[in-house]
Amino acid sequence: MQHAALPLQNTLNSSLNLTWKQLTDADALFMHTKKI
Repeated sequence: MQHAALPLQNTLNSSLNLTWKQLTDADALFMHTKKI
């Protein structure tokens, strides 16, 4: 059971990391455009 849940956990982590990166990039872009 533990072994079967591992790929799912990895997928969730990857999705979270991707979403977090997108949010961070969007925030950085927003700050950059605000400076102009």
